[in-house]
Amino acid sequence: MYRSLNLHSGLRFKAGSRHTASLSTLAKAKAAWGDKLVVSEEVEHALETGSSGVVALETAIVTHGMPHPTNYDCALSVESLIRAQSSIPATVALLSGRIHIGLTKAQLAHLSDPAINAKSIKLSRRDLARGIYSKVDAGTTVAGTMMLARQVGIDLFVTGGIGGVHRGAERSMDISADLHELGRTPMGVVCAGAKSILDLGLTLEVLETLGVNVTTIGETNDFPAFYSPKSGFKSSFFVQDASQAASLLHTSLNLPTPQAQLFACPIPEEYHAQGEVIQRAVEQAVRESVEQGVDKRGKEVTPWLLKRVGELTQGKALKSNIALIENNATIGGRIAADLNQIKQGSSTSSARSSYSGLTPLRDTTKTTNLESSPSPKINPPEVLVFGAAAIDITSRISSGSVESAMHTTAPGHLEITPGGVGRNIAECASRMSHREGKVMLVSAVGAQGGADGTEILDSFGLILDREMRVSGMRTDGLLKRMGGAKGHVRGGARTAVCNLILDDKAGLVIGVADMDIVESITIRDVSDGLSIRFRRCLIKLSPTSQIREALDLHQPKTVAFDANLAPEVITSLLEQCYKRHIVVIHDPTSLPKMLRLLPAIQQHQPVGHQHALITHYTPNILELKTLYDALRSKNLMETEHWWAFIDSLQLDHNWRNVAEQFARKSGQKWIGEEGVVQMMVSLLPWVENLWLKCGDKGIVYLGLQPPTTAKVIGSHSPSRIITKSVRELSPSTSDQQGRNLVLAHFAAKDLPSIVSTTGAGDSFVGGLLAQVNDNPDWREKLAQRKGSGTGGGTETLGVEFNAATSNPIVNPFPDTHSPRVRANE
Repeated sequence: MYRSLNLHSGLRFKAGSRHTASLSTLAKAKAAWGDKLVVSEEVEHALETGSSGVVALETAIVTHGMPHPTNYDCALSVESLIRAQSSIPATVALLSGRIHIGLTKAQLAHLSDPAINAKSIKLSRRDLARGIYSKVDAGTTVAGTMMLARQVGIDLFVTGGIGGVHRGAERSMDISADLHELGRTPMGVVCAGAKSILDLGLTLEVLETLGVNVTTIGETNDFPAFYSPKSGFKSSFFVQDASQAASLLHTSLNLPTPQAQLFACPIPEEYHAQGEVIQRAVEQAVRESVEQGVDKRGKEVTPWLLKRVGELTQGKALKSNIALIENNATIGGRIAADLNQIKQGSSTSSARSSYSGLTPLRDTTKTTNLESSPSPKINPPEVLVFGAAAIDITSRISSGSVESAMHTTAPGHLEITPGGVGRNIAECASRMSHREGKVMLVSAVGAQGGADGTEILDSFGLILDREMRVSGMRTDGLLKRMGGAKGHVRGGARTAVCNLILDDKAGLVIGVADMDIVESITIRDVSDGLSIRFRRCLIKLSPTSQIREALDLHQPKTVAFDANLAPEVITSLLEQCYKRHIVVIHDPTSLPKMLRLLPAIQQHQPVGHQHALITHYTPNILELKTLYDALRSKNLMETEHWWAFIDSLQLDHNWRNVAEQFARKSGQKWIGEEGVVQMMVSLLPWVENLWLKCGDKGIVYLGLQPPTTAKVIGSHSPSRIITKSVRELSPSTSDQQGRNLVLAHFAAKDLPSIVSTTGAGDSFVGGLLAQVNDNPDWREKLAQRKGSGTGGGTETLGVEFNAATSNPIVNPFPDTHSPRVRANE
């Protein structure tokens, strides 16, 4: 199935010439090594199809470099960080005399536990034959990992620090095999420099002699000294980010005689200060090794020194060691992902063009020089979006009536596009945000288990993951869901798919949605999606505590969610966001699902002087009526708290007259006739800002705003915007100005033609999300937009039209950049 996927939309993934090099390398290796080589299904799939970059990892640090269970936890953390960059970790080891490229958690646990694996050895190039012959377990060194990883076609390797020239090597000739491997094996190696127990000056001299280019990833060419960002020596070159490093590595590997590239990454800044303390301990440990004769014991020297440094620093060195390894893993994972896109060249562009309507924010697939844009950094997201991520299959009949096409096959056009309300909102917000990586989508995708226990995305999950990465979105919030496990989706977990049938005028005839996997997201899943690095500390907490702790760790400015989540997840999420004063945006999604919000509303007692449960709510007219009717049927509009809030608004007959006049003068009589304002006012005890999506009739806004903003709004065009002072709704006792109730209408722009409006509402919410998060003064920006124009005309809501997709894009803040993106439901 992975070798060829061919749909009528023109989407094709083939294991053809684009991946011939890596496929033939892997095939040759498997043929040459026979049953002595075991490549995990996940790694093999990535190498064969080019679907992801692959990062090799050593295991000598697991077997000999760290105490248990820190070694196991660190190994899992490093793999997770690489996956967060959309790359695949390939941890290398020898198990019972067989080479393994890609380990399961059980294999890592076995390798890391000295109680059951005390006789494991360190395996460098020289040890390979005896290790296989003796059928032992072994942790691979830098040299051993490079040799074996390159055998199967892996281009990048991440480690903590490389070996080098030992102090006193002029007498002992103790020079690590790592340096010679770098001189003979062409691949990228990401490290924090050489271990500081070594002679760094001589190490760099030997690397130069062997023809290995040393490149620092940072703002200068300072060569790091493992625990310290500067060693006093200089690298021969430097690049500023992972994207540039990937371009340099691609050039190096495609020379007539390919060369290795050593990338040196300084330890994270928060560990700089203790670097000097650790270095003094290093110097003491080196002296003691000489005094005790340890310096003459060959491969035993490094483990002894590192252990002694750990003892002298009382564990500080170990913490720094973990930090620099995790930092290297993040950077290495990004380099591998960028390198994979460069290697595929036009293939990614070709695959992207087959998805009608997708236009990436920045085409990173053709980066071939060092002046490329910086790649996204995996920083804590400012915006979390919870909801559906799906694949939309849209079938449109070419001609003829729907009736004539029933019970037979009709000619037409088929498109496959990424969709899902939550994903659409996240993509639009991501494209409109001022910094990449700011927005993270948390959703579920289907996965299938490989024979070796690894998890691989299903076919539609692969498409979804690829398109999100091409669009510049983060994918570290996607939760893999395996079918058949307790608590998972009935019938097996599948990536969500929505199949839409359109008539020849692009009208919806029928749709079939398989969205069960999204509804299976639990509170614990939400917490796991929030933080990879801190997942282990969250797992021991109660579900509600997990959300609380995860929000505390990330401290997002804004949270958005659709109604595909389970009611209990929505309730817990709103409760925790409310306590932390986090801005919340909620889209009702659909009539059947929107009432999942009710339990949260029922548990919340509105108080006039406090902030609302939901900051922004974006229903359409039917959804507004449905929620209004549901609240009335539950008698939630008859409670003492509700009446106290409504009474504090002081909405007398003058307000009603002005509201009716507003509807007439704006040319929108339906606002008054359908009781829109009345229904919106009834929701204010729970919602601070309502944005009513009215299709071609535009947007109706009702909200409570600070008086300074409302005055700006009120000074312009009273025919379309009205305000009312509400002094009893002051958010604090010290604020005597209160707030103003603001009602506004924005008409949609007339477009030359409309092919499809599917996804326009999601695009609006995404634009709103981006602007609310990026601009704390969004009310002022909106006020200025509302106030522009003259006379009694109707202000227009910003809508961009993409000629390539024929799809209108709504931007609630037209003075800012709006993405040209197809966003289907």
